[in-house]
Parts: sequence; C-alpha cells; structure tokens
Amino acid sequence: MYHAVNMKSTSGWVQGNKTDHDIGLITLNANVSSKTGTLGLTTKIANKATITGYPAEKNGAMWSHRNNVSSSNLNNVYYDIDTTGGQSGSALYDDNKNAFAVHAYGSRLSTGPNHGTKINSEKLKLINEWMGNKEVAISFNKNITLSKENYTLWNDLKFSNKKDSTTGKLGKVYNAKVYYDHKNGAKYYSLYNNNGTWAGYVNANAVKILSGITLNKDVTISKENYTLWNNFFFSAKKGSTSEKLGKVYNAKYSYTLGNGVLYYSLYDNKGTWIGYLNANAANILSAKTLNKKVTISKENYTLWTNFFFTTKKSSTTGKKGKVYNAKYSYTLGNGVLYYSLYDTKEKWTGYLNANATSNTTRSLPTSIQNSFEESSTVESVESYEETREIDASD
Repeated sequence: MYHAVNMKSTSGWVQGNKTDHDIGLITLNANVSSKTGTLGLTTKIANKATITGYPAEKNGAMWSHRNNVSSSNLNNVYYDIDTTGGQSGSALYDDNKNAFAVHAYGSRLSTGPNHGTKINSEKLKLINEWMGNKEVAISFNKNITLSKENYTLWNDLKFSNKKDSTTGKLGKVYNAKVYYDHKNGAKYYSLYNNNGTWAGYVNANAVKILSGITLNKDVTISKENYTLWNNFFFSAKKGSTSEKLGKVYNAKYSYTLGNGVLYYSLYDNKGTWIGYLNANAANILSAKTLNKKVTISKENYTLWTNFFFTTKKSSTTGKKGKVYNAKYSYTLGNGVLYYSLYDTKEKWTGYLNANATSNTTRSLPTSIQNSFEESSTVESVESYEETREIDASD
C-alpha cells in the first residue's frame, strides 16, 4: 500500500491561492516508478497532448484523452482535451511521454479550452529541488546505443537502487527521452524500451547517440536470409534479402551500433525507403579499373544506364564483332560481372553483362553451364541474362 509521506506546493498557491501557481508534489513511501516507469519533464509545449487520470464519474477507472493544445502563456497552458472532476493534478504530456503542464481547471463555459499550470523553467527548477535533485530534466528524445558493458542502470539519481546493468546488452538501442547534468559532473540519460517501458538511468559514457552518417553509395545484396528492419529496436521486419541476391540499392546513410555492427539505410531507384540492413549482407558497388579491349560476341543483350536496370541505353543487336574498351568492371552480389564500355571515340556506351563479350575469363555456375550445354542457341544465354537482370530490378 502506497501513501503520502510529504507534500509540497508553491508559496504563491499556499499563501495567495494564485491559480498561476497551482502545482505541487506528493512524496510516497516507496519507489512507485520502479514498477510504473516515469514521465519526463520539459518546458517545451507540444501541439497535441494527452491527459490520463481518474475522473470521478467513471468510478475510479483510468481514462485518457488526446487533443490539441490551443495556446499558452508564462504560467498556463490551454487545451481542447476533455476532463471532468477528479482529474485535477493529472499530467499534460506529449507523444514522447514528457509532461509540460499539470491539469487544474475545466472551462466553466459551454465552449472554450480547459487549462493547467505550465511547467516553465522556474517551476521545473522548483520541482527538482522538491525531489532533492539539483539536476534538471532536459528534453532529448533521441535513440542511443549501448557501447560499454559493466555500467549500472539506476532506479534513481541518488544511486541507491540498481535496476539493471549494460552487461550483455552491447549494441542494444533505447530511446533517451530526457537527460540530466548531474552534480557529480556526469550526464545521465533516462532510457525507455521500444514498448515505452522505462529501463533506468545510465551514465552517458556507456552509450553512443545513434545517428546516421551520409553515405550515398550504391550497394548490391550479397547474402540472402538477412532481415530488412523498420527500426533499430529490431521489433518490426520490413522485408528480407531472400531472392534479392545481386539487387542494387542506394545506401543513403550508415549507422554503427554500440557493438560495432554497421547498418545501411537503403532506398530503391524511386527513392522509396527499403529498411535498415546489416552491412554484412551487402557489398558496396565499386568500379575496378580494367582498360581491356572486348568484342561483342552475343546479340540481344541490353546496355544499361544504371545498375537498377531501369533505363536501357542500347543493345548488342547489330553490334556482334564490334570492339569496345572496357574501362571498368563491376561485380554484383550474385557474382554477375558487368563492364563499363567506351567506344573508339571515348564515348560511354553503357553497362554490359560480361557474358555478351569474348576474351573474358568469366565462368558461370556449374548448374547454368550444364543448362547451356543442353541448348546451343543464343536465346538460352539471353534468357539467363534477362532473368538475372529482371530479378535485380524487382
């Protein structure tokens, strides 16, 4: 059973009954937050907010309502959120679970907003003093990744109660909703799991902020059975690399988790986001200098303008026996080799599958070679190329 052991309020409210200062703090006899988690505190006003409380007319049941915040001033916040008797004292909190006001008054008019006491910088400082914290919660709301083991996750900033440890969690991602600049000189993050449950306070030295580094390089899928993720909590799958071997994507950003594992943020040729992929499943598509003369040996192969295989530049039809300079070579993740061809006037002709040229040491998988032995027609070879290129553009 929890009960109050101390109560505090502002002098403006206690001595003058001033509604602008209608805010207080109740200290309980036990640490409820270790079971329920906590809300952060912020002075930033959100456009929409939620009030969760226990309206008297609902016989003790908990109710929530989310709606627009209409305006604010130095001491009050006004909003179009439904409330009734018994909900006074409920937090007004944003989508990141940071409280920025305390509900106090319902409108006495048939229309018009309800309002509560704003947690401004003066009141935030006062609340932290009441709680025995000289540290002030500063809104942060960024994802972090654990980069060091053997650090404690604390239940409080007095460091009297251990909640967990970073041991065995290297690379794990949390949302740091707020941080505190502690009087001991260190910074502490208040961490939350992807389901919103509170994970504890951790020293900032044990984490790295998970931020994207601009990459903008094309990569080709080189391994199957890897997951494309929706987030770094790894709670929602977006896709898979299965049946995408050799397919090319643009890796716009890279992310390195605290355990050193690198991830790419992938986009297709239309700019649609595909998901986060472990870099071990992809190779950066890079040119290797070749400068080799090759002869077109097969017709009906496409010369491409890109490795997304979305735009045809030309065809080998009618070009059999013609010689080009293969200045560069590219190998897709499925092992298929391509040449970047230039004519005698140094004009770029396109990317061509090396199987359409002679004087190449390129060898195909045994199963495909066997299928070629069964048919000597050019069509069977062309069918292989087109199949691989169509697969790569799915």
